[in-house]
Amino acid sequence: ASLNEAEGMDRKAHRMLRWSTAALILSSHAALSTTDGVGAEAILLGLFMVVTWPLGEFLDERAGKFYRGLTNLMTLAVIPLLPYLYIQSDRNLVVPVAVLILYIEWHKLIHKKFARDYYQLFLMTFFVLLAACAQNPDASFALALIAYVFSAVWAFFSLQVFVESHANVHQPAADVVDLSDRSNYSISRGKPLVDWHVVGTLFLMCIGAISLTIGAF
Repeated sequence: ASLNEAEGMDRKAHRMLRWSTAALILSSHAALSTTDGVGAEAILLGLFMVVTWPLGEFLDERAGKFYRGLTNLMTLAVIPLLPYLYIQSDRNLVVPVAVLILYIEWHKLIHKKFARDYYQLFLMTFFVLLAACAQNPDASFALALIAYVFSAVWAFFSLQVFVESHANVHQPAADVVDLSDRSNYSISRGKPLVDWHVVGTLFLMCIGAISLTIGAF
């Protein structure tokens, strides 16, 4: 029973990680959509990435070498596209770099991921945010930035919870009881993954991060 509960907590942590990562991706794409010449297409691209995420992981797990070979061919097809985009954008280096970052982000999403892959994925979303900053965003960028900060705190917290829960999924913690007590104890069920104290702490961290961001700009 304790193992089942540990596996249940691991699934909850994984679900929270997926939701927070999706929010981080969409908020960075919302920031990109505030720039000149981009618009809502960036948000639609982010939605496409999020929707194809579970399908890509499923194919990576089931198809194996064939699927990875196919995505490697896609990568080879993207590389010659970058110089073309550089020339078409009047030698604006930001455009091909942004396209490359977006492709790496999607490539990470549609494959099986470990902790390091999530960190790299979070870094790609930050680069998307920087690309938006370099292309004269409008005033609505501030809202996307606030959403990104909240999503980033949530995503990093979720990743840490998932890493720890996954590492201990087969090593559930035992109840601590008095040695003289011979009663049978079971691990309590139905506990939430996080409580309101944790939520409040994360909220304060978000406020602090936003304040530091405003101060930096």
